[in-house]
Amino acid sequence: MRFTNSALQLLMLYRFTSASPCKPSSILTSSIAESTLSTLVSMSTSVPEAETSTTVLSQPTTSESETTSDSLTTSSSETSTIAASTTTTVASGPTNILLNPGSEDGTIDPWQRLASDGSVSLSDDSFEGEHSGHFSLPTSPGGPAHVGFRQNISPSLIKANTDYQFSVHFKTMSSSGCVNPQLISCSGGGAYFHSQSFSAPLGQWGSVTTTCSWTEDFLNRGPSIEVRSACETYDLYVDEAVLVELSTITP
Repeated sequence: MRFTNSALQLLMLYRFTSASPCKPSSILTSSIAESTLSTLVSMSTSVPEAETSTTVLSQPTTSESETTSDSLTTSSSETSTIAASTTTTVASGPTNILLNPGSEDGTIDPWQRLASDGSVSLSDDSFEGEHSGHFSLPTSPGGPAHVGFRQNISPSLIKANTDYQFSVHFKTMSSSGCVNPQLISCSGGGAYFHSQSFSAPLGQWGSVTTTCSWTEDFLNRGPSIEVRSACETYDLYVDEAVLVELSTITP
């Protein structure tokens, strides 16, 4: 430090002067030097040590981001799936006027043979479902006979002068000596007024469709539909017959 060095320099000066041969001046110098030295030493000892002021800079505590945990009240909306009770109105489709159309009632009725020759029965050889109607005429000694099926219809189920669509699936197994083609027809009192021919390879299912309209006269005679021909021998299956009012069919 500066005060300590100055004191040492004076002390050295004092020694130097005290060694000098001239006594009076050395005494005076010595006295001054001692006085000065005493003062300096006093000053140097009285100077307080510099206060080491340690300033602790307190670093900002990285306070946890004040996560204001806004408790998001997540209302766990329990999704209640409530089955909406919907009233569904099902549009009614066309009504099939024919009874036992696919012979699934366990009987062949009300299907019947067209005339007195041959026979009708229930068969498990079907186009759809479990059964079909079967007509068989193994032989006709008297020549070609009216063969096939008929179903009579209640006049109350038919509107006069209204178009009806008649369709049926068929399978011809064999035929011989036929004088008429195979036909589906609409009749009244046993006399048909409209018909549509049909054919398919033997032993294969086919389908045929036609449109009929009964007059008041034919309704009064007793309406019916027929699947018919005129042959000496004939073997035929019919299935899924349909008769519906044409205007009720959705295009």
